[in-house]
Amino acid sequence: MRVFAKVHIMLIAAVVLFAGCGKVPEDWPGNIVPALFVPEKHKSISYYRLDVTYQAKYGTDACWPAGQFINEIADHMSKKGWQRSKEDFMNPGYKLNWAREGDIIEQWGFFSDKGVDIHQWIEDWEDKDGNIVRYGLKYKTKRKKNVSISNKDCDLDVVAIFIPNGTRPAGTGAGNSKKVVK
Repeated sequence: MRVFAKVHIMLIAAVVLFAGCGKVPEDWPGNIVPALFVPEKHKSISYYRLDVTYQAKYGTDACWPAGQFINEIADHMSKKGWQRSKEDFMNPGYKLNWAREGDIIEQWGFFSDKGVDIHQWIEDWEDKDGNIVRYGLKYKTKRKKNVSISNKDCDLDVVAIFIPNGTRPAGTGAGNSKKVVK
């Protein structure tokens, strides 16, 4: 009976702990959560602070190449008055995925890490106050018969990062680059 009680208490504690991870911290400013796109149907979500940023990390079902999901982000952000950046605010002069030439499949970034293929999409958005929201979308896949990814791969990991104005490096952000976007 004692073992059952201990296991039951540990199970309840784990449920409470994991349920708490999906709640927005109460000390977050009110403009942050509405700025972050989180679909109604998501697998899991956690909210956290990292240095000066506010972040939401979640998984969702969006099959490769996630065109509809990317459009939902764009619709959400545009309706809230945010402007989509063409270049990476952390790397001025470097085009973000959506601004690259080619179709959506060609626009995705790719690299391999420890035998896992990573397909990555990054978007930056800036509001009228100079705040930035960065989206990082990622598929992790294992090659099957020399195929890295297909429309059957639907596990998309997303991180949405709110970066308040005044906390990013000087000279970065939409319109601040002196380099030409290629």
